[in-house]
Amino acid sequence: MKLSGEQRRVYIHNGPEDQGGHLYVYVGLNGRSFRIPRMKEVNLPVEVVEILKNAITTEVIQKRDRRTGEVETVFNDIMRFPFEDRGPVIKEPEKEEPPPKEKAAKAA
Repeated sequence: MKLSGEQRRVYIHNGPEDQGGHLYVYVGLNGRSFRIPRMKEVNLPVEVVEILKNAITTEVIQKRDRRTGEVETVFNDIMRFPFEDRGPVIKEPEKEEPPPKEKAAKAA
């Protein structure tokens, strides 16, 4: 799969797993690796952003009802790497260079 060339601005927040000192998120796409720093806005290919969106983990919480004593199990899907998609990377149009100045003809 070839990358489309389209990019997005992304900011990855610290998450609970960062207590171990993980400063980067590592993402692999078709044999290509991306080391993405946390707490810094970076430009990423849209395909890598899609991987971050699909990185979901399920948190299981069991609660006991105080009145009935029944245990309720709740499943919460949460982002593995909480991040903000801050929009597309807008490339500034390339500035055209002015045409070269012609040498003024010397008056003879």
